This record gives sequence, C-alpha cells and structure tokens, in this order.
Amino acid sequence: MYQVIIKNQGHVFYLRGTTWAFTAERGRVFETIEEAAQASLAARPFTRPSLFKKATIIAAGSID
Repeated sequence: MYQVIIKNQGHVFYLRGTTWAFTAERGRVFETIEEAAQASLAARPFTRPSLFKKATIIAAGSID
C-alpha cells in the first residue's frame, strides 16, 4: 500500500484524486507503486510545478 505526499513548509499533504488533502485518512491509498505514479502524473496539471517536484511515493502510514 502506497501514498503520494508533498512536504511543504512543515506540512504534509496527501494526494486525493487530483487535489491534495491535509490528513492521511483523506488521501488515497494505492495497491502498487505504478498506480501511485500514474495518479501523481494525473495531478500534475493541477499542482504548482515547484510543489510537484517535492512529490514522493511512500509506504502508507510511514511518514518520517
């Protein structure tokens, strides 16, 4: 299980469709890394380029 996150100014945002959520529970969980990568590419047009560069795929529930 994987999630796509962005860490920005001390906050963590989780991919939820083509938008970003404030909590992990509202973020979408993906079965494979490939699904997570596809979803992050779908959100790219709706995310500021400087923020999209910070997007990371992580194992669900493993924020450090």
